Amino acid sequence: MKSFVIGKISGIQIELHSTFVLFIMLFIFALVVFDPVNMLSSVTLIVFLFTSVFFHELTHSIVSIKKGIRVKKIILLPIGGMALTDNFPEEPKKEFLISIAGPLFNFAVVLVLALLIALFSFIPFPSQEQIFSKGIHFALMNYPVFSLMYVNFMLGTFNLLVPALPLDGGRVWRSLLAMKFGKSKATKFVARISEIIALILFVIGIFGGGILLAVIAIFIYFASKYENEMQEMKDVLKGIKLKSVISKEIPLLKKDLNLKDLFELMQKENTQAFVIKGKEKIKYIDLDLMKKTNKKKWNITKTSVISVEIHPIPANSKAEKAMEIFISTPYQMIAVKSKGKVSGIIERKEMEKLFELAKAKKEKK
Repeated sequence: MKSFVIGKISGIQIELHSTFVLFIMLFIFALVVFDPVNMLSSVTLIVFLFTSVFFHELTHSIVSIKKGIRVKKIILLPIGGMALTDNFPEEPKKEFLISIAGPLFNFAVVLVLALLIALFSFIPFPSQEQIFSKGIHFALMNYPVFSLMYVNFMLGTFNLLVPALPLDGGRVWRSLLAMKFGKSKATKFVARISEIIALILFVIGIFGGGILLAVIAIFIYFASKYENEMQEMKDVLKGIKLKSVISKEIPLLKKDLNLKDLFELMQKENTQAFVIKGKEKIKYIDLDLMKKTNKKKWNITKTSVISVEIHPIPANSKAEKAMEIFISTPYQMIAVKSKGKVSGIIERKEMEKLFELAKAKKEKK
């Protein structure tokens, strides 16, 4: 499923997941057809949801950065979001603190609002009788403070109490189990539970008319499988050094060519990717990135416009670190640095070969 880039904050790319876009579209359609009178109140509710999800995920990111983990992007979902990092926290305690930070932010918002309501009687807020007699919908449409509390309470509760990866609850449970049984067993167990939860949510969504819930269930199913596969990959590659797959022959692009000339160079050099060394940054360009630009504009589009920044990994890095980068990015190669300089590259195909050999060796045992 796709995500849409909406901006950057302190170098962290902010993206809106397609399920969030779908949710907004369905919500607006339902408003126009069934409840046009409450259009303004409903839009306010959407804004509260979007804002709460954003700060929920930003809190995760802040804690991640404080724990020494670089955050590349934040993907916003209706149920929370995901902070994509350069590496996953290996220590269960770190994962616990990062995972619980988002829901705690939501509950803190609820607590602060509750205190303000208790202290200042002039703040409009529905009584219990109104909520029970006229329903939640009435309270959400007519009391903005109640809407903000409700959105944050539901976000925090859903994320924390549903023990499914990649939701916070799944990560919290995995970290707690990992403290006793190790991360591999914990991930496998929680991933299996996540698949069951995803199936239940999907059935409820399909037969209960909740299409968005069904979409979220599909997302949980595939995301939890990805988490499990990632952990299995780390187990297979554990202890293996990168030395055997590092190539000293670096396909360097020395000129800022237009895409047409670059494509001709790719054919000549028999390669689909190049590394571009700048004064401060290392950038990367490949055929897949080029294809995102209309071919008619290749003769006027420079490589510097569409190339992306990459962060070289140290030559003494673990093999699972390199494989993790390949799994989380579409790049065909990653740069390797030694003594502060780019000293080689690792190609995706070579890393896949190393993984298959290591897997076969482990299965033989």
